Amino acid sequence: LTRGASMKTLLVVLLTFFLLPLALAQQRGVSRQEKRVALVIGNSSYQYAPLRNPVNDSREIASALKKVGFSVTRVENAALRSLDKVVRRFGEQARDSDVALFFYSGHGLQVNGIKYLQPIGADIRREQDVQFEACNTEKVLGELEAGSHRVNIVIIDACRNNPASRSFR
Repeated sequence: LTRGASMKTLLVVLLTFFLLPLALAQQRGVSRQEKRVALVIGNSSYQYAPLRNPVNDSREIASALKKVGFSVTRVENAALRSLDKVVRRFGEQARDSDVALFFYSGHGLQVNGIKYLQPIGADIRREQDVQFEACNTEKVLGELEAGSHRVNIVIIDACRNNPASRSFR
């Protein structure tokens, strides 16, 4: 599949996954509306390795999620500090939700088995910089796990062609 086709496939799956249960519940007369929250991040404007699709993908995903009843926070081209803040705020929203969905599209890194989301403006010149300049995915998972029993969905669409790969593996 091409990148565009795979994003469209993902949208169809998301819509089907959320619309079908909602329609069935409405047919049965279930009146309680689920609280659904989503954080959608698209990082494209990297200085050394800009990406074409993440911001557009995040807009499409956010639009699709809104159509199926999600309260969506969408962030484009997030620097580390704003990424940390929005993840923390999302964790607070997710605590009392029925469904929480996190979507990230942009550069990603993996160092010593730990996965990171690369914010805009990260100054990564050597392996040791990653833990200070990127967002550990465990932060996101930790925020989601802190809440009540609910459905948590994490989708990370990250290319892992590390721009600093010449400096370290």
